[in-house]
Amino acid sequence: MSAALLAKLTAKGLIIDGTPMGGGLVEISQSDVAGSLGNGDSDRRLSTEAYKYGLAKWCGDTTYVRELQHWLPAWVWGEFNNVHGKKVSVQESVGMATIALLQGLGGYNCPTCLGSCEYRYKVCPGCNGTGKGAMRKTQKAILVNKSPQAYGKTWDQRVRVVEALVQGWEQEGISYLYRQWADFEVAV
Repeated sequence: MSAALLAKLTAKGLIIDGTPMGGGLVEISQSDVAGSLGNGDSDRRLSTEAYKYGLAKWCGDTTYVRELQHWLPAWVWGEFNNVHGKKVSVQESVGMATIALLQGLGGYNCPTCLGSCEYRYKVCPGCNGTGKGAMRKTQKAILVNKSPQAYGKTWDQRVRVVEALVQGWEQEGISYLYRQWADFEVAV
């Protein structure tokens, strides 16, 4: 597998041919990804969270989505209340975790085309035809149960900490898959 193919991994799909909605020959299957995520000797394994995140994102494993939805709010609550010394309620923790997982797992529809991939009968410029997009700050504020003004001052920074954690899982998974497939290419 090449780095170019690896770069084509998308949430809940493996679009290899570059078209916005997929199609064509898919050279990496979800089984390939799942098998590769589980491979490796003990010193080269993924962290538990990155493994679960990879299966949730690239293999559509809803079991791990639910596990992450339960685990991440507890981490957020502990991280902010105990480590950072900032008061965060359980509801706010759930909201921040939900934002990070929606953004990371690609479950948020593009605000321009509302997930249809088209805008004014052309490929949507907001998402380049993927149907997925970034969540607006007003929508994030609703999930954290704050006003848009309060969200902008304090909560956006807090949500970015959680988003960085989730992005770290994704980067760890991509790096791991790249090493697995690079080793495979050498062996073949």
